[in-house]
Amino acid sequence: MKKIFNIFIIFLSFLLINWSKQNSNAKLCYGNIFLANGDKEELVDVKIGTSTEFNSNHNIIVFRQPKNTKTNPKNYIEYLVDLDKIAEIDVAHEDSIYKFESDEYIKIKINFLNQSTEDYLIARNKKIIGKVKKNGIVAAYNFDAMNKLVMEKCKEREDN
Repeated sequence: MKKIFNIFIIFLSFLLINWSKQNSNAKLCYGNIFLANGDKEELVDVKIGTSTEFNSNHNIIVFRQPKNTKTNPKNYIEYLVDLDKIAEIDVAHEDSIYKFESDEYIKIKINFLNQSTEDYLIARNKKIIGKVKKNGIVAAYNFDAMNKLVMEKCKEREDN
């Protein structure tokens, strides 16, 4: 029994060390959000997620809409995008909401740093989350309340 406990402790330690390395390598992204009401805010530590607790700037799930719009979006091709590869995210407000059964998606256009542009859907419950540079308050913006997010840069976090 003691041997199993020791193996468990070693395994748990390995997981925690690996998890802390992944978190310490997260990038710090900066950008400007242009809201539908005409306001612009500078953001630090920009991420996308469902809340201030569940967000990331890495492996953000978006979907490519097929020509057959009667297909369930959960069956669409799923793409994982990183903010450090994105120059800009635009929201087209005309017909930007796509509904399928009880799920809602926002149509977005992503302009990548390599000059390519692609149209995607993102779950409507996702938000742009970041710390407002002028006052340090963390804010969460719905996609349908914004016109675009312009990324300035992403850099490796510095360990303190």
